[in-house]
Amino acid sequence: MSSPSSPPLTVEESDGTNSNRPVTDLKFNAADFTISESGRSSTVSLSGSGSGASLTSTQIGFGDVSNLLSGSANFVFTQGSNQQLEINQASTAGLSTLAFKEAGTTAGIFQYRGSTNGTLPNSIRMGTNVAGGNIAFMTGSATTRMYIDSVGEVGIGTTSPSAPLHVKASTVSSFLLLENVDTGNSSAPDLVLYRNSTSPAVADFIGIIDFKGKDDGGNEKYYGRIGARIRDASAGSEDGQLFFMPAKSGSTDVANAALKLDAQDGAVFNEGGQADLDFRVESDTNTHAFFVDAGNDTVGIGGIGASDVALHVFDDGGQDVLVRLETDENSADKSPALEFYKNSAADISDYIMAIDSYGLDDASNKSEYSRIATYIEDETAATENGVMIFQVAEAGSLRSNFVLGSTLVTVNGGSRNVDFRVLADDGSKNIYSDAGINAVGIQDQPTTGLADNNPALQVNGSMTSKCAIVTKTSATVDLSTRDSNELIGQLYVLTSASAKTFTVPTSCTQGDWFRVCTTGANGMDIVSTGGATLNGSTPTTLTRDSQNEIYTVVAIATDKWICTTG
Repeated sequence: MSSPSSPPLTVEESDGTNSNRPVTDLKFNAADFTISESGRSSTVSLSGSGSGASLTSTQIGFGDVSNLLSGSANFVFTQGSNQQLEINQASTAGLSTLAFKEAGTTAGIFQYRGSTNGTLPNSIRMGTNVAGGNIAFMTGSATTRMYIDSVGEVGIGTTSPSAPLHVKASTVSSFLLLENVDTGNSSAPDLVLYRNSTSPAVADFIGIIDFKGKDDGGNEKYYGRIGARIRDASAGSEDGQLFFMPAKSGSTDVANAALKLDAQDGAVFNEGGQADLDFRVESDTNTHAFFVDAGNDTVGIGGIGASDVALHVFDDGGQDVLVRLETDENSADKSPALEFYKNSAADISDYIMAIDSYGLDDASNKSEYSRIATYIEDETAATENGVMIFQVAEAGSLRSNFVLGSTLVTVNGGSRNVDFRVLADDGSKNIYSDAGINAVGIQDQPTTGLADNNPALQVNGSMTSKCAIVTKTSATVDLSTRDSNELIGQLYVLTSASAKTFTVPTSCTQGDWFRVCTTGANGMDIVSTGGATLNGSTPTTLTRDSQNEIYTVVAIATDKWICTTG
């Protein structure tokens, strides 16, 4: 047997409040411990029996109010009067809870509820009284700031999200802010709408931004939409479309697109052809610097277009020039060009161009004062002919004063009492055609009463001209088939040394005349072969043998020639 311990055994609490020495007997509380013996050895173990606190293999132990180590299936730690950490197994089978909450309440400030058998939903609650299966993040007075419902939809500012991400607030400042602090030149921040389709096709919409509000009945309605669509899905040559669609009679259909940006068509306004969807561009002071009136199919520049014209250009009174065509092309065949093109089946007398000039009369009525126009005279391919006319108003009606044809230029084409004059640099009348008296004056305006027959051509001053001489070397000159009018004023000189014969035209008109002479020997006979008489008879022959003398042949009446004797 061993001798007693030396020094004697002392039993003392760690804080020094209780101690005992010497100790010969060491006892354990039967409620908490058990002692088992084996020979001269004793084993002290925690006990699960007795009237004191106890722990089992499935329990968590902690000191209780009796300063005993007790255990249960739940773990609850309370600090002070109202702060509590609880880990427990709820009465519902398989549902475990981790919660930070106020003591003595079921309202969890933070709570996790987990299922061990898969029959109940998992949830994390941040706040109070959050329905199972959802996750809520709360601040102040149990106000939910973010919420994830049981189907995975996230609400920020709402506990009833209606989309995968639903943001709701009453703020009137920035609602969504994407901020990037990178100092490089790369694109950021970026907002990407990506439709990850396995079968992309033409006309597929790949993203839409909707603008919604309420109507006066409190109903949620669309008021605007921006949408993107595939134009061409070919790899390496993809084309897209972007639509801007304001609501039209409650619809935001593509047909209402006010603007379409198309990779192939460019920018298109009002592609749907809405009658009341106009297009307007403002300048600094003009609200209608450019205006497309959809309902009237007109365009106005500087104002609202008139309904009876396709393009209406206004002058606000501050411009010296209303329309200017200008080019800086430095080549001989390039210049500002104004083209009129009537792209329709051609026909004779079709007008293909007109420039009309209007003004107000003294009763403030719109009246036409002039017109420049072109019409088709011959539409045959490769031999086309046109006529251009210049008209001015006379007594309220347009008259064609000047007509440019392909073969004839006509002044006073309307046969009106319209004179024509050409002035010299000093203002004198070089040529003056007086339509009223059917006379032409040179160097002055013609008048009546100058002679018994009121000559049609009147010359103020001297008139000189060279004689038209036609030399004939043949002994026979036959003009019988010629138009007598073609011979007027000409002198025929016959130079043959043989006997010569000169035959006059077989018909003539009063006033026709010509002259003839011979410079060679053997004489000359002037002959009429039929039709017109020559000195009173036909056929006849007049012999004029003198050389170097001029004989005049004059038509004193229709088909009556008279030849001088020398």
